[in-house]
Amino acid sequence: MIREKISELSKNMKEDHISESSAQCAYYTILSFIPFIMLVITLIQYTGVEPQTLFDVISKIIPSSMSEMILGIVQEVYSKSIGTISISVIFTIWAAGKGLYALTKGLQIVYNTDDKEETSYLYTRVKAVIETIVFIVLIVMGLTLLVFGNGIISIIKEKFGTLENYNLISSIATEIGLIFVTFIVFILLYKFMPKHKMALKTQVYGAIFGAIALNVISFVFSRYLTIFKGFSITYGSLTTVMLIMMWTYSCFYALFLGAELNKILNQKKEN
Repeated sequence: MIREKISELSKNMKEDHISESSAQCAYYTILSFIPFIMLVITLIQYTGVEPQTLFDVISKIIPSSMSEMILGIVQEVYSKSIGTISISVIFTIWAAGKGLYALTKGLQIVYNTDDKEETSYLYTRVKAVIETIVFIVLIVMGLTLLVFGNGIISIIKEKFGTLENYNLISSIATEIGLIFVTFIVFILLYKFMPKHKMALKTQVYGAIFGAIALNVISFVFSRYLTIFKGFSITYGSLTTVMLIMMWTYSCFYALFLGAELNKILNQKKEN
């Protein structure tokens, strides 16, 4: 039974061109990566979050080899005025909008809801801009909640004294928070990006799988690069760029895998 499902999943992945869709989404995401991070950090900055606190949370999401670059961006953004960010906003919305459009087309192929209707270029771009803004808001809210979650743990520590295994509790709470935030983002993407009328509850299992898979991917990347140094030796100064490419591709692959899982489970219920 399990073997049949795995075989079906593998077949669907090839037929739906999951690898190609992941690569296309990753390409536009990488184009918008730096301005996107700058924009998100700028928005979070106005919530009153300290740079080090924000970096501590971000460093748990991204592989360790990217931490130094992200820390530099955080420090740079906190020292700049809002006028400096205007170019980042424009470029982020353009590139991320193209990425979300590619994501939408990929999910429509997975769910067999590819839009056959002719739509104007203006409508497509406006829709992509709106989706990009919503996505950015979700990311900002998620990171802010994680920051405040760590703050709550610190308040409890101050109020009731030193907790046993404080670092372990904080780490576990952060990981659960990351998975929860990723789950919310994934289930909303599965529900609203492709044009289908499936209920939100039918997307739960794929969203859970995708959220856990994405966080496992980040953890594996971090552990691998910590233990094995060959990656840095091979690519030298291009290590961070190669890492971003591989990590982003793997994250989108996990997202599409979750969608494929939803399709298989829903087909089983219908039959």
